[in-house]
Amino acid sequence: MIIAFFISLTVVSAVVITVRTVHRHLSNTPSVVALIEKWKTYDYPSIYEVSRQILQDRPYDGTVLIYHGYASFYLAVAQTDTSLAQGYLDEAINSMRIALYKAGKQVRPQIEYMLGKAYFYKNTITSYYYADLALKYLTLAKEHGFTFVGGHPMAGTHLAGYKNAYATLFVGAPMVLVPPAGHDMALLDRCRALLAPAGFGKLTVTTAAEHDRMIAFTSQMCHVVSNAYIKSP
Repeated sequence: MIIAFFISLTVVSAVVITVRTVHRHLSNTPSVVALIEKWKTYDYPSIYEVSRQILQDRPYDGTVLIYHGYASFYLAVAQTDTSLAQGYLDEAINSMRIALYKAGKQVRPQIEYMLGKAYFYKNTITSYYYADLALKYLTLAKEHGFTFVGGHPMAGTHLAGYKNAYATLFVGAPMVLVPPAGHDMALLDRCRALLAPAGFGKLTVTTAAEHDRMIAFTSQMCHVVSNAYIKSP
């Protein structure tokens, strides 16, 4: 009787200690809520670090993998050092490909689109060929319902990356939108509402072919002429 009581007391004590240990561990582990809050402020470095901490305990958490993949991608494109950018891109691609296995129909096209962008960017900063994978995932995203609207802000500086952006960069500047074929006014209204906080002075809607023709004369031709002038004897 006494032995049985002692065993029961020992088991109960062990359970209490275990629960307290787990509670203490969970209270020190960042939550998905923290990721969501940081995402609202575009705090990609913090999202990267917080998601990395969570993934140490939950390496196959689909939601956290998506946040980590997206943050890694945006940190990659903000780098001027291509070796650092490649490291972030590898993390982005790895996280998103794992997340894709568990993704539902609603979020799958978005992950495929971001994977396509990651492979496209990786194709531009390395000596290896990734264009086929970029095309693969972008095509899958389109087939699964992702709607892509091209955009070309006619503003900027000689500095690249998100870290060189500032709040008034696009204020008063023209913005060119290249929607998919057809006239989806509801889609264009959503784009206008989305871009409103940037403060663009004018929004122009055109086709991809017309956009390329205009930019060839107003931008690329200037580069060709100035390059030829500098290199001429």
